[in-house]
Amino acid sequence: MATAAPFPLTTFELHALLSLREGPAAARSAQSLRLDTTGDAAAVSRRAGLASLLVRDLATISDGIITAQGNAGGVAGALTRGDRWVEIGIVRPSSTDAAVLVGTGIGGVMITPRGFDVWNVLPIGEGRDLVDAGVALARQGVEASAENAAVAASVKVSTVDSTRAASAHRDDDGTWKIATEPADAEGRLTVQEGTYPDLDAAFAALREALS
Repeated sequence: MATAAPFPLTTFELHALLSLREGPAAARSAQSLRLDTTGDAAAVSRRAGLASLLVRDLATISDGIITAQGNAGGVAGALTRGDRWVEIGIVRPSSTDAAVLVGTGIGGVMITPRGFDVWNVLPIGEGRDLVDAGVALARQGVEASAENAAVAASVKVSTVDSTRAASAHRDDDGTWKIATEPADAEGRLTVQEGTYPDLDAAFAALREALS
């Protein structure tokens, strides 16, 4: 991933940026970030976010038109014009991590929750496939876990009108298994028969399942 310093945004600012160009891309971005953009609460959030962006010089208003500026402009473009979304989740016995990558498939931004309605945003270099970046990020999450401890890594790839998902799970004994679609009524993926000997083999199978 890029080595630039994280660019912080609040949930309220994300609501405001999503509202700058409504459409299927913005709706999918909101869904991937688990943000409810409907109702009175969302409207209040948008207004608070716009005020914050204006105070931070990350947006301007001219003739009633709101324009995101600087880094916020890049984030708004990815959220409202992107054509691919990659959601990553890491589950350990005592901790979890999550991230959303959104962009055009060959570049975009990575958004991760920091807590207290604050998110960190990092750029993804142009020319890098978002799915490959997502799988690599999931692998980093596993590698940061205790060796041979149970851990699960899930990756979900979406376009405006389709989704694909797969996960890799390591048991306490070090055995790797893969789960792929179809999912059951509760969203649980189907665990495939057979096991994988190591991290490399498991993540090769995970990437193949997302192709």
